Amino acid sequence: MTADMQHPPSPTRGPVEAKVDARKLLASEARFQRLLDSNIMGVGVTHSNGQVLQANDEYLRILGHTREELQAGRVWWARLTPPEFLPVDEMAIAEANRKGSCVPYEKEYERHSDGVRVPVQIAFTTLLDQPEQFVVYVIDVTSRKTIEEELRRANRRKDEFLATLSHELRNPLAPMATAIHVLRKVCPAQDDELARSSLSIIERQVRHMTRLVDDLLDMARITSGKVLLRREEVELLPIVKSALEATRSLMERRRHQVHLDLGEEPIRLHADGVRVEQMLTNLLSNAAKYTYEGGRISVRIERGEGEVVIRVQDNGIGIAGDMLPLVFEPFAQAETARGYADGGLGIGLALVRRFAQMHGGSISVHSEGLGAGSEFTLALPALPRAEP
Repeated sequence: MTADMQHPPSPTRGPVEAKVDARKLLASEARFQRLLDSNIMGVGVTHSNGQVLQANDEYLRILGHTREELQAGRVWWARLTPPEFLPVDEMAIAEANRKGSCVPYEKEYERHSDGVRVPVQIAFTTLLDQPEQFVVYVIDVTSRKTIEEELRRANRRKDEFLATLSHELRNPLAPMATAIHVLRKVCPAQDDELARSSLSIIERQVRHMTRLVDDLLDMARITSGKVLLRREEVELLPIVKSALEATRSLMERRRHQVHLDLGEEPIRLHADGVRVEQMLTNLLSNAAKYTYEGGRISVRIERGEGEVVIRVQDNGIGIAGDMLPLVFEPFAQAETARGYADGGLGIGLALVRRFAQMHGGSISVHSEGLGAGSEFTLALPALPRAEP
C-alpha cells in the first residue's frame, strides 16, 4: 500500500459549497443586524476587558453614549458599572466561559450622559470564534422598578392605615365591654329573658369585634416588624384547653361534635404561650366557621422527633385545589366560603403562618376538595422530654 493510499488527500470544497457557506454567513449577519436595528432591547458585542465594540441604539441610550463615541472606541461598560456590581459581572463572565452563556441577572449602569443609575436585566453569550467577546442582551427595567417601588409605598400606606384603623376601632371596645359587665351586675332587667338575650348578643359581638381588631393590629405589627415573641418554658396541654374554651361557644351554637386526642404525656415548649394559644384559637375558629351544623371537629396531638404536631381536622366545606396555595395569604377567602363564616377578615390563618414561622415551626393544610373537609397541621419545636 502506497503512502498516498494510506493518507488520501482531503477533499477540497468546490465553488458551489463556498457560495452556499457565504450565503449562510450573510443570512446570519443579516439576522443579527436586524436584531440590532429592532431596538426592542439593547444588543451589542462587548469585550471581557470592559469595552463595548458594537451596540444598537437602545444599548447606547441605556449607556448614555453616542454612536460617534462608540466608533471612536470610547464606550466602556466596565467604567459605567458601579463597583458593587463588578463582582457579579465577573461571576457571569466566568459562567459564560464555562457554559457558553450566563443566566440573566440584574445590575445597574451609571449613564455616561448624566450619571443617572439605570437598572437593567442582562445576559450574554460567548462568540465561538472569539471567546473573549460576548453578544450581550440588555433590557432597561426602570419602569418595572418604578412600579415595584410604587407598590411598596402603597403597601406601606395600607399597613399604616390598618394600624391606625385598628387603634381607632379598639379604643371604644374597652368601655363597651366594661359597660356590658356593669349592666350584668346592676341591671334589674336580667330577669327579663329578652333583655338577657339581647345583652348576650351585644357581649358576643363585642368579643367578636375585639378579636377582629386584635388580628388587624397583629398583622400590622408583624408587617412592620414590631412583634416580638416573649418566649418561656410552657406546657402545651393547658394552652390547647384554653383555645378550646375560647371557641366553645361558637362550636356549641353550631352543635359540633368535638373529638380530642391530646395524649397524656406532658409536652413542653420554649415559646410565647399567648401566641401559641392565638394560633390554636384561630385554627379552631376556622374549623368551626366552615363546618356544617352538627359536623365533626377533631384535635390530635402527636409527639415527633424534636417537635410536636397538632392536627385540627373537620368534615366541613373543604377547600378547592386552586385555593390551597392561597389559604395562608392575608385577606384570602374563597367565594364558596363566604356564606358559611360568621364574618372575618381572612387574616386568621395568615397570622398562624407568621407566628409558626417566628417560632421555627410550620403550618400546612390538606383537603381533597370542596365538601371533603380539611386538615390543618401545626408543627412547633418541642423541648426534650423531662428526665424521670
